Amino acid sequence: MSWEADCDWKEAFAYAEDPMWIRSDAPATDKIGRAFAPTDVTVALRTVDGENDEASWIGLFQCGDWYLFLDAWCDYTGWDCQAGGYAMVSRSLDWLWRWGIGQEQRTRLVESGFNPGIITFEARS
Repeated sequence: MSWEADCDWKEAFAYAEDPMWIRSDAPATDKIGRAFAPTDVTVALRTVDGENDEASWIGLFQCGDWYLFLDAWCDYTGWDCQAGGYAMVSRSLDWLWRWGIGQEQRTRLVESGFNPGIITFEARS
């Protein structure tokens, strides 16, 4: 089954609304003021399925000219009791990777097969 058809991913997107914006023009974060849905995804760079009451669902996506990282979780009863999530977006995959995704999540993405070698790292001044 593809990630788009999986009901857990639909819930993960719903819980990761109002993403923080990792800006490449300043080392700051702001609310972007819009949510992303699975239908906004143009390329799923990597998805890692979670498990109730265990590891969270994480995904790295391209949504047109935005890059989106999503992290969402639920307890053993599912998404309707105790659940949560967050999302980070940037127009720069480099900035999102460096400043928007934590070390634990980067490790999980790489261990699941994501190749950070596709990222063009930008020089910082």
